[in-house]
Amino acid sequence: MVAKRRISENPGKVAKPVKLVNPEKPERVPNPNSKILSNKFVQDYLSMRLGENSVRIIKAANTEMTDEALATKCKLKVSEIRSLLNKLHNLRLADYTRTKDKDTGWYSYIWKVNLDGIYAVLEGAMHDEMKSLETKLDESTTIFSFYCPKCSKENKIDFNTATQIEFKCPNCRRQLKADKGQTQTITDKLEDLREKFFDFKSSVAEIKKN
Repeated sequence: MVAKRRISENPGKVAKPVKLVNPEKPERVPNPNSKILSNKFVQDYLSMRLGENSVRIIKAANTEMTDEALATKCKLKVSEIRSLLNKLHNLRLADYTRTKDKDTGWYSYIWKVNLDGIYAVLEGAMHDEMKSLETKLDESTTIFSFYCPKCSKENKIDFNTATQIEFKCPNCRRQLKADKGQTQTITDKLEDLREKFFDFKSSVAEIKKN
């Protein structure tokens, strides 16, 4: 007996291949913070303020998980993971849910990282730095520090101390000189920061537009 061959109702249409799911390999979950993490200013801020591994850890925290699970995933110490998560929590960039094991009585913390507020944090930090430099600039134009041209240009002497020692070096008694170069240094730093702030705002606007 010859087996009958099933003929497709639409011979011109090729059936799409069936995608096989490997039950042992979990489906990759996209990180909700990936778009924000693509910003170079955010990456630099996180690395400088929260540690060199901060970006890698946040990328790994693509879903809610315990600090132990995140440490295993990143192959880092749990103490480092907890330190970062607590810093993010203080900046309101992470939150947690605490659950208690009925058998052991131990608590577990399930963390969720949300960087939606990182732009405001970064903007505030840059504003504070600019304000600090502006204050220093105002002070540098009215209050000079002094140094000895023979002994050391690095060891600065403030105005009050210079007045008490009659503007003479306590070591060689040479006349002290006013250090006016610090004003230019502060001005350069302030200009660089203002330019960086403008670039940061432009990059954020571009990301939000897309």
